[in-house]
Amino acid sequence: MVRSLLPAMQASNVFTCKDRDQAYTRYMYKKWTLENEQDLIKLYPITEEWDLLLKAFPFSTQRGIQGKACQLGISKPSLSNKTTSCNENIFSTWNRNSAYLLGYLEADGTFIQDTRSIRVKFCTSLKDKAYLEELKTLVEFSGTTTISAHQLGKKKYKTLSFTISSRQWKKDLEGSYRIGKIPNCITEELLPHYIRGYFDGDGSIYKQGKYTYTSYVFGDYNLALDIHKYLDQVLKLTSGSKIYQKSNSKCCWYIRIAKQKLVSSLGNWMYKDASIYLQRKYDRFAG
Repeated sequence: MVRSLLPAMQASNVFTCKDRDQAYTRYMYKKWTLENEQDLIKLYPITEEWDLLLKAFPFSTQRGIQGKACQLGISKPSLSNKTTSCNENIFSTWNRNSAYLLGYLEADGTFIQDTRSIRVKFCTSLKDKAYLEELKTLVEFSGTTTISAHQLGKKKYKTLSFTISSRQWKKDLEGSYRIGKIPNCITEELLPHYIRGYFDGDGSIYKQGKYTYTSYVFGDYNLALDIHKYLDQVLKLTSGSKIYQKSNSKCCWYIRIAKQKLVSSLGNWMYKDASIYLQRKYDRFAG
């Protein structure tokens, strides 16, 4: 029955498991057609074997098919029985921990949502394993982490990640993330923790010669502008900080703080009363 529903494929479009990496590279930018989506709606709920789905949609990967299924609001019945747990109410009340997490996820989280729930992926480099375990403890996640291998050009690297699916998180985070500004739930008291979370997700501190610099990277200019405005109010940035557009990108901006005194003030402000942070970045401020 399932096999009969599989859309007919041209021989040139069918790939073996051996060359799936090449297939993914070749088709990573291919858009799903309406016919593809209709086939997925038929197949996804009733197909338990991933090999069949990958043959039906050779231009995608398992992760890509799962993401499209979430976007279309379709799921497998077996997936509704959760085998892991987490703190479902961590975003129901705003405090320094939930503010930190929201900042971190704003910078470096992956959100996939459907009509019922949201899936949030936490991901770090392999060297930050202890930090990912801290995040797991913070959200009280009972599942395991996954190690993934990646390649960017000639560079090979590995990441650690875990994913949480939650209906309550979807409800609580509605209108609070990826909105192009600091969300209303982040009060002045919580702002240092939100900014620290964002910094741990997509910020850096580094030295050039005898001077220390810090920067934040943004995919949204309006959010960069909003955060820069608040940092200016708190730290009196004046001429010591600017928003730059990355030279080789039309959708990437960063705030760079250059003056040594301002960098020190930023660290003191962000880490005051901090309960969680990425240790290696904190050490650079402290050093």
